[in-house]
Amino acid sequence: MRFTSVLYKINFGRHFKDTWKTKGVLKVPREIPKWMIDRGIDIIDPVQQKRKLEVTEPWVHPNPRDPIWGVPEKLMDHADWHEDQVHMFGNETCLLLGVKQAVILAKAQEFEGLPPSVQKLVGRVEQKDQDELVQRIIMQANVWNPAEDRLPKRMDRQDVGWNYKAEWGIKSSDTMKMLLNNLVRLCFMVTSPHCPTLLHDRKMSRGHYTYTHYNFRDTPLHIQAWAELATWSRQPLKPFAGQDVIDNTVNHKFPDMFPIAPTIDIKKQNVHQNANKTGWKDGFGSPHTHTLYLVNLNKWGTSQRNSRALMFCMAHSIAQAKELYGNDVTTLPQPICVQCLHSDITTFHLAFFQLNTLDFKNDDGIKNLVWFDSNNQLYKKISPPRKLFKSTKYDDYNHEVFRKILAMFVNGLSLKEEEISPQRVASTS
Repeated sequence: MRFTSVLYKINFGRHFKDTWKTKGVLKVPREIPKWMIDRGIDIIDPVQQKRKLEVTEPWVHPNPRDPIWGVPEKLMDHADWHEDQVHMFGNETCLLLGVKQAVILAKAQEFEGLPPSVQKLVGRVEQKDQDELVQRIIMQANVWNPAEDRLPKRMDRQDVGWNYKAEWGIKSSDTMKMLLNNLVRLCFMVTSPHCPTLLHDRKMSRGHYTYTHYNFRDTPLHIQAWAELATWSRQPLKPFAGQDVIDNTVNHKFPDMFPIAPTIDIKKQNVHQNANKTGWKDGFGSPHTHTLYLVNLNKWGTSQRNSRALMFCMAHSIAQAKELYGNDVTTLPQPICVQCLHSDITTFHLAFFQLNTLDFKNDDGIKNLVWFDSNNQLYKKISPPRKLFKSTKYDDYNHEVFRKILAMFVNGLSLKEEEISPQRVASTS
């Protein structure tokens, strides 16, 4: 009988295991030899007693500021650590019920559309070639950009089996930021001939941070508001609604969330400050918040995005109210108004907030006001199936969207009475 070369080989693995079982354990005799006992040698058992080592000083790095050798700081050692926890609303806080939940936290009555004072400004200031400039801005943000970054892998829900190739191009976050920056810059360009004092009345900041806090029904609620862009004015915005509308809010009833608390989605943390920060030092010439510009880098719904815009507008309003009237103010001499524009790649959402009261102990009394004009699609991105990003087409440009953005921008400016756009004259006639 003949064996193949495979069967003829010796299984060294099995032999090694058998040998290790029998001879792999080293047996050390536990008995002390007699001659050691006769000589009086002190025997130390290493199992029962550890060897005492000489204590040496720890090594210290010559440069203690070097982060490589730095000891990570414990959270309890933080300068702003407190034993009591507070609810902290930030840029990543997503309210599950969206606006329905946010209006309870802000004690605000919701309205749809633009405020009447802003609606009157739509088409008030225009430029002949502004639609062409907006379309060029769209193409610059989406196509005319030399950036070559690796893009996330595409997946078509209608054609799951298709495997898209790896692509390089413009990231969505860069497209949003470039589109928003250029549209704001175009607003300055279009408005400057109609308002000679524009550069004196308006200032712009990037990456602005505001921190404030208030008590919502005896629950401390802190807000950290981040904005991609923000415009500031020397004079505060005029109220969006008159005193009669404010008085009618007394009868408004909020939606019921019982037994769930409106703060259920807001995380608690021990690191917080009992401070009010507007982001500017005393003496700044344009301390009044005019418009916040946010970029939606998340995949939330419209209601969740509007709720974040509402909370950020309220944070700026409360911070400004405390800066003007003190930290304990509850009744305002006059309302404080803030605007907000947040967008993704194609769609823009407008929010207008009017702070009438800081009394958040209960739902009684006058309420704050908020207007939402959502889902304003500036253009459409048409991606053919089973094609690369380079084959994307851009269509259905809506010129009314930029007219609303421009009306929001010019709100509060002193415009020339004789400067009226030709399109508005034709529409009124």
